[in-house]
Amino acid sequence: MVISALVALVALVAVGCGDDKSAPPRAAAVDGAATARQLIAAGALVIDVRERDEWDDGHLPTARHVPLAEVGARVAEIEQAAGAKDRPIVVYCGAGGRAAKAKAELEAAGFTRVTNGGGYRTLAAP
Repeated sequence: MVISALVALVALVAVGCGDDKSAPPRAAAVDGAATARQLIAAGALVIDVRERDEWDDGHLPTARHVPLAEVGARVAEIEQAAGAKDRPIVVYCGAGGRAAKAKAELEAAGFTRVTNGGGYRTLAAP
């Protein structure tokens, strides 16, 4: 019984508690909330890649909303907002999995300073 409960708990943690179930584990996906906060304070472009309902429930004040499914199609818009492909960009989602995918897409498009900020709640916490 105890072993079954531990296995279930480990399974919940591994999938990010409801975030994108195909996402890599958080430790591998997130560059760090502290780093992301420093970059945001210094003027990084902030992109929230969550879905509209998640955005509507709350988002960072300086964030732009670009759902993950739209990142590739909106690269030119993101570049224009950034001003240059070497400007720091922080991407975030619910727990870091979707942000990891957005980071990879932006890096494939030539952006050189993309940071996965992880989850919204972590970044929004004081």
